Amino acid sequence: MALSLETEGDLDLIEFIQGTVAGLSGFWNRLAYVLIDLNQPVEKRVRYATFGVNRNHRFAFASCSKPMLGHLLADMISDGVVSESDTIGTYLAGLDFAPAQITLRQLAVHRGGFPRDPTTPDFTSRLNDYNNGLPVDPFYWTHEELIAHANGSFDQDDVGTVQYSNIGASLLGAALAAAANKSYAELLDERIFRKVLSTRALVVGELSDLPSVSQVGGHTNAGVPKQVYTRGAYAPSGGVWMSIADGARWVRCVLKGNAPGMAATTAKEPFDASNDIGYFWLTDATNNVLWHDGQIEGFRSFTRIVKSSQRAHCVLIDSMNPNIDLLVAAVANFDLA
Repeated sequence: MALSLETEGDLDLIEFIQGTVAGLSGFWNRLAYVLIDLNQPVEKRVRYATFGVNRNHRFAFASCSKPMLGHLLADMISDGVVSESDTIGTYLAGLDFAPAQITLRQLAVHRGGFPRDPTTPDFTSRLNDYNNGLPVDPFYWTHEELIAHANGSFDQDDVGTVQYSNIGASLLGAALAAAANKSYAELLDERIFRKVLSTRALVVGELSDLPSVSQVGGHTNAGVPKQVYTRGAYAPSGGVWMSIADGARWVRCVLKGNAPGMAATTAKEPFDASNDIGYFWLTDATNNVLWHDGQIEGFRSFTRIVKSSQRAHCVLIDSMNPNIDLLVAAVANFDLA
């Protein structure tokens, strides 16, 4: 399916995205893009292109939420609330001895010994039901269940090696919330949203956290509609819902160095053959490019910040189309003149 014909924003950027998407496979429908170039005159620095939505329509930000968690960690370290060497057992009860020794830093650089998702029978069973088309939410779990998943999925042999982990990110969010004696949603709102974004940005753990007007599900890459899913205790790993207007505020503040917890953007460890990692941000060897992508049931997202060119991108779509990265790569060459 082609992009919605209902468009708003910069006509040249809209036309460029339409032409690019026409050559990419998969399901395209509602899409919101912002391109920021600080080298341009003030009136041209922020350019939007939206398809089927306006710039205030909320999408699931998915795992692009994780760098926000990284900034939250860096901000709380700067304020002396926590230290990156603190163990999660300092803040979270119920963990077995070995996983309780994992540090906040290890979780933020995906080296905590936890797999991507739980390996426990309850999670595996629900995920199988979800994959077989049953109307279950594979990521809605309570805090107590998150702790049980951590205990049941932890592998001491994997500590110190890179394993991208939703469990680890969720434990980090829970630990920071406990350290501040607040909910994770309250903490992110206080330290990130209010300083950078708007009141429209939300952490969605429960469906009731999302206003009914925003309870619009996305699609698979084949175009099959998906209901809106929530994250429960896994909200720190990908539970932010936000608009492209907030996406613009977010990437612009990071690009300008004005976001809270900017130490999160500095490379801490190697990640893979092409990337280092800060606190969740992926970056190149020179710390010039910051990026993260995200996918949650029905949605995909991508953020990319390039310091040398003073450009930043954020794109939100209502499908699980993997070609979103190719779109961003194409727009990186878009001529703003």
